[in-house]
Amino acid sequence: MASLTYLHQKITNKRQQDQSYYRDCPDFIKNNLSQSFELRGYQFEAISNFITYFDDLELRTKPTQVLFQMATGSGKTIVMASLIIFLYSKGYRHFIFCVNSTTIINKTVDNFIDHTSSKYLFRYDNELEINGKRIKIKSVRQFSDTDDVQILFSTVQKLHSDLNAVKENSISYEDFGSGVVIISDEAHHLNVDTKNKVQKEDNRSWESTVNAILNQSNSNILLEFTATAGLKNEAIRNAYIGKLIYDYPLENFYRNGFSKEIKSLRSDLSMDDRILQAVIINQFRLILFNDHRISVKPVILFKANKTNLNKENFERFQELIKSLTVEDLRRILLNSKSEICKQINSYLLMHSIDFSTLLYEIQVGFAPEHCLITDTANKITPLTNEILNSLEDHDNPYRAIFAVDQLNEGWDVLNLFDIVRTYDTRQDGGKNQDYTIKEAQLIGRGARYCPFRVNDTDPKFQRKYDSDENNIMRLCETLFYHCYNEERYISELKKALKTTGLEMDIETNIFDYKIKDSFKKTDLYRSGVVFTNKRKEKCKATIDSIDQKLKDDLYSYSAISGFSTTDSIMTEDEVKKSKIGEQNIKKIKFSEIVKDSYPIIHKACRQFKSLEFSNILRHYPNLGSLKEFLSSSKYLGDITIRINYYSGFNLNEYIYKALIKTLNIVSTHLSSEISEYEGSKEFYPYKIKDIFTDKTISLSKIAQQGGRGVSQCDSSTDDLQMDLSAHDWYIYNDNYGTNEEKALVKEIYSYMDKLKDKYSKVFLLRNEQQYSIYSFNGGNKFEPDFLLFLINDNKDVYEQIQVFIEPKGENLLSTNNWKEKFLQQIANEHTSEIIYENAKFKLIGFQFTNFTGKLVNRKNEFIEDMQSLMDFEFETV
Repeated sequence: MASLTYLHQKITNKRQQDQSYYRDCPDFIKNNLSQSFELRGYQFEAISNFITYFDDLELRTKPTQVLFQMATGSGKTIVMASLIIFLYSKGYRHFIFCVNSTTIINKTVDNFIDHTSSKYLFRYDNELEINGKRIKIKSVRQFSDTDDVQILFSTVQKLHSDLNAVKENSISYEDFGSGVVIISDEAHHLNVDTKNKVQKEDNRSWESTVNAILNQSNSNILLEFTATAGLKNEAIRNAYIGKLIYDYPLENFYRNGFSKEIKSLRSDLSMDDRILQAVIINQFRLILFNDHRISVKPVILFKANKTNLNKENFERFQELIKSLTVEDLRRILLNSKSEICKQINSYLLMHSIDFSTLLYEIQVGFAPEHCLITDTANKITPLTNEILNSLEDHDNPYRAIFAVDQLNEGWDVLNLFDIVRTYDTRQDGGKNQDYTIKEAQLIGRGARYCPFRVNDTDPKFQRKYDSDENNIMRLCETLFYHCYNEERYISELKKALKTTGLEMDIETNIFDYKIKDSFKKTDLYRSGVVFTNKRKEKCKATIDSIDQKLKDDLYSYSAISGFSTTDSIMTEDEVKKSKIGEQNIKKIKFSEIVKDSYPIIHKACRQFKSLEFSNILRHYPNLGSLKEFLSSSKYLGDITIRINYYSGFNLNEYIYKALIKTLNIVSTHLSSEISEYEGSKEFYPYKIKDIFTDKTISLSKIAQQGGRGVSQCDSSTDDLQMDLSAHDWYIYNDNYGTNEEKALVKEIYSYMDKLKDKYSKVFLLRNEQQYSIYSFNGGNKFEPDFLLFLINDNKDVYEQIQVFIEPKGENLLSTNNWKEKFLQQIANEHTSEIIYENAKFKLIGFQFTNFTGKLVNRKNEFIEDMQSLMDFEFETV
């Protein structure tokens, strides 16, 4: 296949040549979206790609047609909402939302119009706010000449019918003569003609209808969204080379942790017992969520292949639950060969939950009034759609859904954790492949991650327990597909899932971190302590600075010159050179602007109500004035803005615009009224053996990069190879970390003789997400990769140094600067020794380490930090 350059690749290439070319997502978009949602990095990129393309007069075609290929569950709808906001700001008022099914229409009306819905995407009730002006959002049947956001919701079929049949008062092609945006979801349905390379004689196919609307005016725009564009088809690939503006496949979505893990649970149990096993697992998830005070209600789907079977399943299920006994539960859990059932049984025993309690909870949770049947034989009413699209809501009582094919597309549910295939036969008559693909599509929808966090420092929208093989909460991040134990069918299903970009039962490697027996005999393990601090909510009266992460963010503004000129194409005249002047870069701190141009910064502040001094004072009661907030290093004073501008233009104007952009971020931070946290400066002792234990981790093969998942004995880099099992100073049996982490171990080994000359005992420990500390400013969670313990126990007083060390790859050295600052603060601000049980302790943080970088290397910093350990002496009394 010849090399192809898709549209998104062209944008990336131009961005790499000139960073100022790329457009950031404007703040007014984020400010108009519901605070219940947060834009993820890839969604920002999708929006920015379009904005950059929209502003690129050389690259953009008119009329404009682009395709977003984004994984099922990746949040295409919030990208659509963001683009509606952006395009309204560019003068567009008329939007058509067209899809293949009424089900998706109903769901999308909830997203865009029904402000009472939990999935409503905008911040204000049926309104946007742009430049201080409130704009109505309306669902319409025909467009009118008003300043509202007008959205016409229609299936492609209905739109095709209305436009190609003469009806009184119906919409016509003339309504699309200027400035219409068509948003097509599940856009692969539009490509039937292109895919088959067939053009109908009357030129009235659905695809041609949409194209006819688009071509009514050069200002019209078609935004297509799909998870499966079908780009392997040559005709479609050729049609979309210049239109694929963003590509975020399911593989990336999974790898970045935004989906559930997917597992098949095959068994040769009877159908009844397979159903009951799925119900027990589903109910156990509810127990886990409740035990952690998380409000999530797990849902289970029973999948039939025929409507009569679906009805039988529904009735059979009611009888099964009604007649369920304690003996049934005990039999299934104790006799099951499933590792999951063994874990459930152990948990129930440990937490003193008896089978009679579990029985009662199942019979209440899965009572008939909590079950719903939906298929072609049972008319899908608006109420049914409302139930299916709000299963996550607290007041939605439904736990079990019985369906055939109605939910393969357009079903948006996050708390689906189990799918039970209620038929064992494979499809015959050549239908097998198509039907298996439908099942794969359904699994793909169920794979959407259900957001939750156990600790308030955990990521909410991503998997948290991938590598923690023994953590029972992994069950709450896993979708189980329950089916009969037939290898041929599972092989076909895996193949179908793979075509959509998903993998079932992804191959993983298991690694055991074992604490050495020699270390378990030491006093440090048997009675020694490790120190950590605590995260706590700030008392408003004590808050005297902004969050360090807000200070450390990178702020920039690129000026737009507005330059244009004309050149004669038909003559040999020299092409005119740009007269806009050289591009310059100015870095300027807030404190400098306050000192030299206070009226400019004061004017910028007045544009934000949340930056009125009375409002700022609610967050920071120790402030004396607005000027202090803007100039003090505790607040905004040290924030630096990078301004790209052209010589010959008014620099103050650019400074003002850069301030508006930056202060909007500060304003949003204050308006969100997020609780302020801090890490205690007091550190507390915990028994080492209670925190650091044997641990089993699992890594998928795609996660094993940069040396991760390879024993240090077997490192592909000879210089890093080392048999750690032979060294008592290394606490665990091996190191499966990255090459950079292996390099740190090797460097510390090179200092071992010097360290042992000064200290009686030396131990290095790899922290596999078992131990955390919290930044003093902001209370941000930090899990340092290594802890080095240096001990003198041959003196009158026991002395111990606890060193925090964080290796960083070359590409990551400039990220998470707050972590490196925190490590330095531990030594600088925690200067006094800790006295605990007549022993002395000292906490020290190293600078980030790096030994394998080609352009940047931290060897000198490491030598400097190690020398400080050589020179350190505890205070004498």
